[in-house]
Amino acid sequence: STDILIDRLEQLVKRRDYKNKHGAVLFIDLDNFKNINDTKGHHIGDEVLIEIANRLSTLVRKGDTVARLGGDEFILLLEEIISPKDASFVAEKALYLLRKPIFSHEHKLNVSASIGISIFPNDGNTTELLLSHADKAMYSAKKHGKDRYIFYKDIKSHP
Repeated sequence: STDILIDRLEQLVKRRDYKNKHGAVLFIDLDNFKNINDTKGHHIGDEVLIEIANRLSTLVRKGDTVARLGGDEFILLLEEIISPKDASFVAEKALYLLRKPIFSHEHKLNVSASIGISIFPNDGNTTELLLSHADKAMYSAKKHGKDRYIFYKDIKSHP
C-alpha cells in the first residue's frame, strides 16, 4: 500500500491544474503503541493496527488514500481539498475515532495519535518534501503533548 500511496502522491504533484485546489498529507503516528505490543503481545497489537486502519478508511472519500507506512505509522492522502480547513476537519475526526476504545479479546485498549499535516502545494511540490514536512509536523505534535494535530506551517510557532 506504500507503493500506491507514493504513486498517488506523485500524480498529485505532477498535476498543474492546482490553482484553486490543494492536497493534504496527514502523517499519523499512534501514541505509546509500543506499550500495547510490550504488555499485551504482538497479536493484540496487530489486531489494534487492523482496527485503526479500518477506522481511518471510513474518513476518506473516493480518490483519497489510506496507507500504513510500517510499525504504527499511517498516511492519509486527501487528493482534493478546497482549503487547509478540510484537512483539519479530517484530522479532528481521526483523533476522535482513534480515541474510542478498542476491544480485543478481554482487553479494552485506549489509543491516541499525533498527526502532522502538510498541504500541497503550499508546503512543498515534491513527494519527498510533503512527506518530510508532514513527518516533522507529527513529531512537533508528539513533542507538544500528543493526541493532537499540527500543520507544518505552524511548527515555527511551536518550537
